[in-house]
Amino acid sequence: MKILQKICFILLLTMFLSSCSSITQVYSGDCFKDKDFDNCMVLAKQNNVFAQYNLGVMYEKGLGAPQDYKESVKWFRLAAEQGYSDAQYNLGAMYYNGQGVPKDYVMAHMYWNIASLSGDTDAIYNRRIVEKKMTSSQLAESQDLAREWMRTHQ
Repeated sequence: MKILQKICFILLLTMFLSSCSSITQVYSGDCFKDKDFDNCMVLAKQNNVFAQYNLGVMYEKGLGAPQDYKESVKWFRLAAEQGYSDAQYNLGAMYYNGQGVPKDYVMAHMYWNIASLSGDTDAIYNRRIVEKKMTSSQLAESQDLAREWMRTHQ
């Protein structure tokens, strides 16, 4: 009988301790699954390219952060410099629309040109649209900037 009491006591104690530990756990959001701003910020500062991109999106759209196009550009640029084509594409859009940066077709074309090298069909399409709004000297400048960017970021 004493053995049965000890077993019951140990089982009750184990259940109690496990329930206490789950009560004291603090929610820890996931940057990628939950789009948790705080978790993304921590990871982005550790140079995680996907977290940097997610922060760019959050600042662009106002998800878990105030909408701030300049901050969005900052985080997209960091991810783009690590070769993330979605960030390169979004930077092109920011320059095309003048969000967080001055409207600049040369820079929009440059970033879309870089993103298109990874096969991004939207970047290819948008690059062709902006080309129609550019002079031949602007187009040449954009292509030179893209070549220089690729040389320094590879």
